[in-house]
Amino acid sequence: MDTTMQAKSSADREMNEAMMHMTRTMDSTKMTGDADRDFMVMMIPHHQAAIDMAKIELRNGKRPLVKTLAHNIIDAQAREIKLMHSWLRQWYGNASG
Repeated sequence: MDTTMQAKSSADREMNEAMMHMTRTMDSTKMTGDADRDFMVMMIPHHQAAIDMAKIELRNGKRPLVKTLAHNIIDAQAREIKLMHSWLRQWYGNASG
């Protein structure tokens, strides 16, 4: 197998692992019926998966425009995760709701 295929396979595996981790986390989240809380608690692992996949792109990607997008995703999603954690602490007493 050539190096390009190995890198692609590695990136594919990492992307799949990030998605599976997100799915496991979201599947194990107890919903409360509070739409605001449930939305934030579900969005945090979704955003974290986007960050994880963007980091995989930065390690493995080749196109500068896609790498720029990955950096932007990391910055935006990290800010939103921080905001949601702050609101969960403020309104529900802890960062996980």
